[in-house]
Amino acid sequence: MALLLHGPLLVQASACGVNTVWRVSFGETPGLTEPGKKSTLIEFIENMTVGAGIDLQYQVVPFKRSLISVSAGHADMHVPLLQSDDNLLIDENLMYSEASFFEVPFNVYMEADSEISGSDIWSGGELIETDAAHTHFFPFSVTGSHCMECSLRKLVRGRIDAYIYAEVTTERTIKKLDFGHKIRREFYKTFPVKAVLPRNECGEELNRKLNSLVPAARRATTNPTFRAKPKTPELSN
Repeated sequence: MALLLHGPLLVQASACGVNTVWRVSFGETPGLTEPGKKSTLIEFIENMTVGAGIDLQYQVVPFKRSLISVSAGHADMHVPLLQSDDNLLIDENLMYSEASFFEVPFNVYMEADSEISGSDIWSGGELIETDAAHTHFFPFSVTGSHCMECSLRKLVRGRIDAYIYAEVTTERTIKKLDFGHKIRREFYKTFPVKAVLPRNECGEELNRKLNSLVPAARRATTNPTFRAKPKTPELSN
């Protein structure tokens, strides 16, 4: 049974109860986790907990507040969060789960008639923009942008050389702007979507449970978001 909590999650318990109850804090993400809706990711985790005999209690709140809930012990995990590298440790209080719920492909977007290719992004001479919250995802120089539409308009006008970001969100905006014929793209790489857990015994126990439950749930689901996809060669320098 899933219980939607409209106020703060239950206060931290004195003993770890993740074998019977999961207190999940979902960061607001359009299409995946939205306030007042039984969104895609919420349904996936709810189905997983029902099959495992676990009670699900959850809230949907802004990202920063959601992460604070886990760090403060008011939630057992935050979902979702892209992992930018192989390091499972986030800070002194938080860590990523080992299990991935799904993967997000990132593309390099270039003006259709530009002579620049995706492999040129490592040279350091190009002007490349990405979402401001994801600049640390890349081992080359990028500039953060708070406006995707603005970046794509700059791209088609030749004011920047490339825009690099998540495929689904970017393609939706390209369609909205009717820029499909003005932009070409090359696949960059995929980033895994993880849960954020506390760095304590409860977090370790929950990580072990996720290692067992998540892969099985991904194999069983019919939702293409969570189904494992064939690996595509990543862009390299």
